[in-house]
Formats: sequence, structure tokens, C-alpha cells
Amino acid sequence: LPAPAVPTCAMGCCSSAALADSKGGISQYTDWELYGEAVRIFTLADSNASGTLDMKELANILKSDHCSAKARMGNLDKDKNGVISKTEWLAYIKSIYDQHPGSAAAMLKSYEKHICDWPLRTEAVRIFRLADSNKNGTLELKELVKVLRSKGFAQEWMAFLDKDSDSVVSEDEWVAGIRSIHDKKPDRAEVALKLFEKHIREYQGGRQVPDTTATSSADDMAERRKLPDEAQTYRPAHPKEVGDWPLREEAMRIFRLADSNRDGLLDMNELALSKLLKNEEFAKAWMNEMDKDLNGVISADEWVTHIRGIYDKNPDSAAELLRLYERHVSEWPLREEAVRIFHLADSDKDGVLDLSELKKVRKRDEFAKEWLSFLDQDMDGVVSKEEWLAYVKSAHDKKPESTAAMLKLYEGIIQETSLLEKASRVFKLADLNGNGMIDVKEMSRLLRGEDVAAKAMMLHIDKDLDDAISEAEWKAYIMCVYAKCHKDALAVLELFESRVADDLRNPVLLGKSNACKSMGPLMEHDTEL
Repeated sequence: LPAPAVPTCAMGCCSSAALADSKGGISQYTDWELYGEAVRIFTLADSNASGTLDMKELANILKSDHCSAKARMGNLDKDKNGVISKTEWLAYIKSIYDQHPGSAAAMLKSYEKHICDWPLRTEAVRIFRLADSNKNGTLELKELVKVLRSKGFAQEWMAFLDKDSDSVVSEDEWVAGIRSIHDKKPDRAEVALKLFEKHIREYQGGRQVPDTTATSSADDMAERRKLPDEAQTYRPAHPKEVGDWPLREEAMRIFRLADSNRDGLLDMNELALSKLLKNEEFAKAWMNEMDKDLNGVISADEWVTHIRGIYDKNPDSAAELLRLYERHVSEWPLREEAVRIFHLADSDKDGVLDLSELKKVRKRDEFAKEWLSFLDQDMDGVVSKEEWLAYVKSAHDKKPESTAAMLKLYEGIIQETSLLEKASRVFKLADLNGNGMIDVKEMSRLLRGEDVAAKAMMLHIDKDLDDAISEAEWKAYIMCVYAKCHKDALAVLELFESRVADDLRNPVLLGKSNACKSMGPLMEHDTEL
């Protein structure tokens, strides 16, 4: 069937009603060639993301004065509500397209040029491309973190900029966001771009990305406060700065510690008020006192406001209250066990777990990387003890018994991995001729010349009966001992390791062999020896 005729108004514009379906949306008139481009220009022009074009946005498209824009508004605004909807805009572009497609295309290009013609556009594009580290034409959350130096702030900006909700920020979305700031406060937009470039350059120079809610310089905080309110709208886990006061950072630390499910909110269980006050009714009353919007949970803003109110009256009481909160939110049955497993996994004892240490817990590289991404809330590339405890507590709150079993499993994996690494090191030290095998002569040296014992041990370990022990056979023997008793396996390795160390330090014991000399550099680099 032929397409229905499109009614036109006196200006030649098709009626917006003709483009609207019964639900008020765009009907079948979406398959014309310039539909996508018309929508893109509308979105680009809609700098405040309201879904409509107001007088100022229309004037910007037309590059005309207020009077001209007002006249055009009167023609396009069919429902006379003072703004142009997407339906009305598409009706206007479609009417021109139906009469002359080339003119419609040229007009849209002209509109785009007008929209993009503002002083900081080139600079905004430059910063976007500087931030786009993988050069895929979009900014992901990790890239925004490098720009904003805070995961929480980056999440807020993602919500502010990502208009199509595809979890990335396109160049158009970035430019539109910066443009909306520029239209209200040009000087603040310029300050924001300079601050963003500073953060990106610092990251490229090797500086770690901190969480600005926990550790921000005064200069950075002052510069961030210059950003307009639109850029500060989405702050669920990181409240707006309310001035410097000594306990603010401590208050936020306790908030993050209590927020076991990491949703940026505290419920009654996370606050542990019943345990703190030892009275359910008092707990509910206190919850209601903090919960200003009465939604049943406490936001970071509400928490900080609550603690600040106490601090303003009595700083010592606020400090004591935070200590009480920390003690109560930290008291859960498996906390000490979780801390012990953390220290067990922290093989280099630097107070954090890096990817290599997480691999020893999860065994497979891809699992370790996914785990790091999940646990590392401040995205500094390592897992702190606080992040680890938050993860384990979240699991414990849901399934205590499963969490206990999980920690035991982690302990077993860490011990096994550590033991195998030690076994490999001892094997290489014992393999004096470096042929990748331990023969009966090398085994005899381990056993201090006990040839009979050496032959018996060779028969026990040498499963393929080739008169030599491979590294795989050696590890299998150690794991067999480990299966019976972890301490025995560790004792065997430590005994052999100490004997090899003694031999390497005293070449006379080995007849000053060339093999011993070749092992010297390895000894020098083995810090444990």
C-alpha cells in the first residue's frame, strides 16, 4: 500500500500529530534517510538533556537573536507549551526532507555547525581524546576515574553525561555535558577542563589514582567546588563537600566500612544500631533522625550531616561516636579469620593484595583479574585490607556458613600455592648440574651422604623409574606429604633448603665443583636464603 499523505501546515511543515502514534511517540516515520541524523542534532542541541528544546537552545541552533528564535518557536511549537519536543522537531525536518532531501541534509549540517560553534568546544574535544586512553571513541568508567580521580565522582559523571545509557560516554555526550556547564558558567567550564587535563597528565606520569573523598588536596577540592551543580547531582556514595572539618574524612571512612554491600547506602543492619543502642525502639528513632528523606536508608549526605551536627555541638562526642560505630560495625564473627587470611595472602607483607597475590588465591589469571576489578573499589590496582573485609563481610551477612567454608578454601589454596613455589625453588637449588632432574648423587647430597637412604627415596619419588626425579615428580611427592600433614611438608622443604644453602655457602662440602659455582648467583638473589 502507498504511504499515507502527510498533512502540512501553512509553513509546509508536516503536522506533528501525523508523526505521533497513539502513545505520543514517533510512529512509522522513522525509516526516512535523515531520521537518525535529525535525532542526533536534536540531542546535540538539547544541552540540558531535558528532552525538549527551549528558546535559548533554539536560538543557538539558528544562530539568531531572541526575536527570530521566538518567531520560529511559534511556528514549530504546535502544542504551545513553550518548548519544542522531539516529535515536533522531527515533523519539521521531515517536512523539508519530503520536499527536498538535499536541503534538509544541508540544513542539519548547518545546524550542527552552529551548535558546535562555542569557545571551548575544541578544548573539550581535545580533553576527551586525551582521556580516551584506548582510542575507541568513548570513555569508559575506568577512563573517567582517571579524569576525575574518584570512582564515586566518575560514576556520578557517567550518569550525568551518558544520555543513551550505554555505559560509555561518547564524544558528542562529553561535548554536550561540557557545553551545558559552559552555557551557565563559562569560567567554571574552563576551570573544569584544566583540572581534568591535570589529572590525566598526572596519571600518565605514573601517579596512582586516589579516591578524592578520602584523600584530596585542598587545591583539588577547591577546584571541584567551582563546578556547577549539574556536575555534582549524582553523589550517592560521596556527599557534597560541606567545608573542611577535622572528622569529615573519618566519618566517610566509617561510612564506607559500614556499607558492606557497597550500594552507597546504610540500612539498619549495616549501621548496627540495635547492637549499639541495645534497644530496638531507640535504634529506629535514631534511624529516623538521620533518614531525612524517610526512604529507610541513610545516604552519605545524611550520614555526614548527622555527624557534622554532633561535631558542631561537641567535637569530642562526635569522635567517640565514630569510634563506637567502628567497633560495632567491625564486630562480626569471622572478622579475625578474614584478617588472618588477608595477611596469609599478602606474601610480600606490604599491606595490600596485588594481582600476583590474588592469583595465588584464585589460581587462574582471568579469575584473579575479575576478582581484582570487583574488590578494588578505589581502583588503585590493589586490594586494601578494608576492601577485603568489606567483601568478606558482605558475603558473611548473606551466608555465614558458606563464608567460613570459603575462607578455609582460600587458606588451603594459599598454603598449597606457597608450598609448590617453595618446592620448585628447592628443586632448582638441589639440581646442581642444571639439567632439570635430581639424580641419586644430588639426592645423596641433600641427605648428607646417606647413599642407602638416597636410593630408597629415589625409588619412592621416581615414578617413571628413569633413575632421576623430575620437578613434577618432586612436587607430587611434596603434595603427598602435604596431604597427610602440612607442617611435615613444610618441614621437609625447610630442611632440604637449609642443607642446599649450607652446601652452596661452603663449596668444600661439594668439592668446590663448577656446578656449585654456577649456583652462586642464584643464591645471591634468593633473599630467603
